[in-house]
Amino acid sequence: MTAAGKITEVKNGRICIIDPDDTLFQSINGALKSMGYETTSAKTGLEGLERIRHSFYELIIVAAAMPDMNVAEFLRNMREVQHDVNIPSSFVIITGNDERREGSREALKMGAGDYITKPFVIERVIDTVEYTFKLIRSEKIRQGYSKELAATQDTVKTLRDELTRSQQLTSTARLVSYMGHTLRNPLTTVKNVAYIFNRMTRKELVDQKLFFAFTALLSTGVEAANSVLTDLLGFADHITLPVTSAIDLSQLIDDACTDVPETKTIKILKHIDAQCKEVLVDREKMKTVFINLINHMLLPANKAAQLTFHAVKTATLLHISISDNGTGVDATDLVNIFEPRFDTATKGVGLELPLARGIVELHNGNIQAESTMGKGSKFVITLPV
Repeated sequence: MTAAGKITEVKNGRICIIDPDDTLFQSINGALKSMGYETTSAKTGLEGLERIRHSFYELIIVAAAMPDMNVAEFLRNMREVQHDVNIPSSFVIITGNDERREGSREALKMGAGDYITKPFVIERVIDTVEYTFKLIRSEKIRQGYSKELAATQDTVKTLRDELTRSQQLTSTARLVSYMGHTLRNPLTTVKNVAYIFNRMTRKELVDQKLFFAFTALLSTGVEAANSVLTDLLGFADHITLPVTSAIDLSQLIDDACTDVPETKTIKILKHIDAQCKEVLVDREKMKTVFINLINHMLLPANKAAQLTFHAVKTATLLHISISDNGTGVDATDLVNIFEPRFDTATKGVGLELPLARGIVELHNGNIQAESTMGKGSKFVITLPV
């Protein structure tokens, strides 16, 4: 590298030897050059730092004793210089006699890779240099793989985000489509009654029995449309970012059960791990999740007489399950259980389960449904902690 920030290629690598005594440099310079290395030398720490400022060296061999600074000071200054001129960190080997080794301990803790003891055995020095460059090349390969892996992970994340957006758009499109179909029925009723009223004669209009029959149809249509819109607005109100706080999961489940009158006529079992005394969730939103799941499991058609809650908290995840002993759900229906649908039992649009899934996903969690015909169903919630 001839100027700060510009690195040029050398066959094997660059080495800078910093030592007031140039014996080492003179001893190994020829051998290293013949092996394809580019070498240079400096006699003081400041001179060495100046060379490092203007050229990149993969390996710095520095004496433990220099006239202007100790080796730990040199290492700190070197890191600052390389950071300032935006060049990679160099691998460092310290040289010195046995008495200097203890004084170099701080530099070794700071990242110096080795200590070569004087007097030098030239073959050992050469072997150490060769071994060091093998480590450097291995690290370059590892960093290359790490960059490729990071790029791959970024690509995967981008694709996952795009898939999530696509799924959200698809779910929204299905919801809008279903809402349109669901609203069309009561609105068609209202339209037809209005048309009939316009066509009725004065005599027919004063016929109270006929009049009340048609107004009843109007009322039914309006109520059905209002129910659809109420469900939709409730869905929209809950799909906002959660505000988490530490709550007692067992108490939250009790509160949810209290808000569902049907739970008074069935058996409730709880197996809540002691570590679930404090979990970070949005209390009201998660309560809505439990209420919606309980309401679904206690529909008359399911014939459930018992609900069982399990919760276990690990270092990274919170696992919650709710199971019943009802009639179960057919496999074909289970696939679409979280999709909006018209519920004949509640006369609503059937947004309780889609809403439960939406809230769980806003907590960066997931929810799954399992069921066996004749044995019952289970919802499994997994949340990060």
